[in-house]
Amino acid sequence: MAKPVVAVIHGTIIAGGQLSQAIILAVNQAATKAWAQWRRFVAYAGWVEAGGSLAGRASNPGNVRDSPLKIDNVAKRSRGVGESGRLPGQGRQPADRRAGACGGGQRGRHCGYRGASVMKRLGLVALLVAAHTLVHAGDQAAVGCQSVKLVLDKRVTPRELARFWASGEQATGAPAVLQLQGCNGELLDSMTLEAPQAKLDSALLRGVRSPTVLVTVDLTAPVGSYSGPQTKLVQVEGNRLTYAQARAADGHLQPIVLAQTGKAAWKKVRVGAVDQLLAVRSEPRDGKFTTSYRSYVHGKRGWTVRVRSRPGLWESDGEFPSRRSFP
Repeated sequence: MAKPVVAVIHGTIIAGGQLSQAIILAVNQAATKAWAQWRRFVAYAGWVEAGGSLAGRASNPGNVRDSPLKIDNVAKRSRGVGESGRLPGQGRQPADRRAGACGGGQRGRHCGYRGASVMKRLGLVALLVAAHTLVHAGDQAAVGCQSVKLVLDKRVTPRELARFWASGEQATGAPAVLQLQGCNGELLDSMTLEAPQAKLDSALLRGVRSPTVLVTVDLTAPVGSYSGPQTKLVQVEGNRLTYAQARAADGHLQPIVLAQTGKAAWKKVRVGAVDQLLAVRSEPRDGKFTTSYRSYVHGKRGWTVRVRSRPGLWESDGEFPSRRSFP
């Protein structure tokens, strides 16, 4: 008979009953990435959060502010999995407390880690551990009853973001994270961005089949005119976050990256009820500058890109090219 797996960190079970062996394995793996002073977990009915300060877990689900979804308070003295793991009143919570986190017949269980989804959820747990110092910066976009939220390191305050944005000074803190949250606040998916400083446009692109937001990450280097904030399109498809791609004239897909540098810029334009994207970029070729004009248009087959190149230099301190410059 195999010896039962025991959690290597202490934690509190708020809802959902005892953890399964698969969940404990996932928590143990996530624990290897947690800071020593924050090696704990909190189990809810739909998922387990590992890492983070106890204050950050004091109001469910993991928000330092009180929430209408709150079902209990995290005990100051966390229990290990070997103990009962139950707080006073646990097991007497309303039956629909986290119904949105599980399918029918699984209510009240840690179904987020069951079966084939264990490894996928493990990735989310590891992300939560890596992002234990993160707090919501307030940028979010509504997608029906769901929401796309930008999460920044607590050191990247609104004041610091405005001060250092596109300055080239290296920002401190962990990389920003984009989260997709469900109708009941549960974490459905997330992606780690390339730098600590980022911004999210709360307005969804118009005329696009899949809900799509614009996410900008500051990649400005201390010197040079070829770096700066980069904007990408993130779309919500099947409760997943994915980067949008555009099909070129040769049929190949390429990522949509909109740069704002000394020699590149972009803008969103409205054509009827649909948003289109125009991007201009100058770069040296064979000792001379060439300027490329790109039009990104969404249609029945998704995004397509058309490119027109002309000799000459364009710089962002001038006016943005006219619409007729683009294909």
